[in-house]
Amino acid sequence: MAIGEGHNKLKDYNYKVRLYNDCYAEKWDDFVLNYAANGNIFQTRAFLSYHSPKRFEDASILLEESNRIVAVVAANKTSSGFFSHEGTSCGGPVIGNQHCGVRATSAIVDLVGSYYEEKLSMRVCENTLGGPVNELIVFLLSKNYVIQPEVSAYKHLGEMEDFVDSIPHKKSRSATRKCLRNGFIVKQTDRDVDYQDFHKLLVDNLATQHEVKPTHTIDELLKLRNILKHRQKLVAGKNAEGHLCAAVWLIKATNECWHVQYIARDHTRNVACAVEATLCGAMEVVRDLGAKYLNLGICTEKGGTVLNTGLLRFKESLGCVHHNRYLLTPKP
Repeated sequence: MAIGEGHNKLKDYNYKVRLYNDCYAEKWDDFVLNYAANGNIFQTRAFLSYHSPKRFEDASILLEESNRIVAVVAANKTSSGFFSHEGTSCGGPVIGNQHCGVRATSAIVDLVGSYYEEKLSMRVCENTLGGPVNELIVFLLSKNYVIQPEVSAYKHLGEMEDFVDSIPHKKSRSATRKCLRNGFIVKQTDRDVDYQDFHKLLVDNLATQHEVKPTHTIDELLKLRNILKHRQKLVAGKNAEGHLCAAVWLIKATNECWHVQYIARDHTRNVACAVEATLCGAMEVVRDLGAKYLNLGICTEKGGTVLNTGLLRFKESLGCVHHNRYLLTPKP
């Protein structure tokens, strides 16, 4: 018998739905970061607040039992229903540690689906960012949703002292060491000018390679830096003359996992393995802050239907392994 067959799961629970408004922001963020089984910074109101209030029509909810939060869903209205949430790459129900067993999770998923009239699309993030309960959520939704995997990659940081040693291929490892021997320096920076120079590189990279713009403008990037504070780091790689050659912007998603939000490189400067050296430095920075994983993000395009083999091979060359995030859309 399938889970819940012949039995109304909701009868076992007294969950109540409350529409989100800003007075719940502090309680919401405390729940997501400190009491949820699959919460991360990308699902907090603090992170979502960098968007203009007019950009999305908010449709977020809190689920409560005895006036205590058991789950939250960040969502906005769309032309065809709802999405959880177009302002972040991590969506779906965020469920409390005490309510992530199969029966409670199943009841929460059913209630969320009913509330949004089975018209809620979502992007369920990778396990390193959200924990194994996300796999259960995806399974429970599989009967009523079209599920599109999006291949992602992460690095297990372990206790490695020198991350250049973890580069699997001897040729890349040697080239990265040569880059560092030639005076290439990797450091964390908080300077506005470095964020601005990094964003200029990012704009140029995306325009040249993909004919798109970064998700964040420079003003939004600086605003997010000020919102996230210690939960974000810009790691810059500069050559011996002090010119910015590569940079990585990192966000602390959970206590165990940091996420690479952006990577940029100055292609006008002939510095072999500048990105590899900078990423190895970034791994060292977050490892020293207590991280177990560095998530390098997806390697697919067009909604997960096209694999960017070159990008995935690059991440594999750093010793990364694969995992998936999932785009879920309701079946017609």
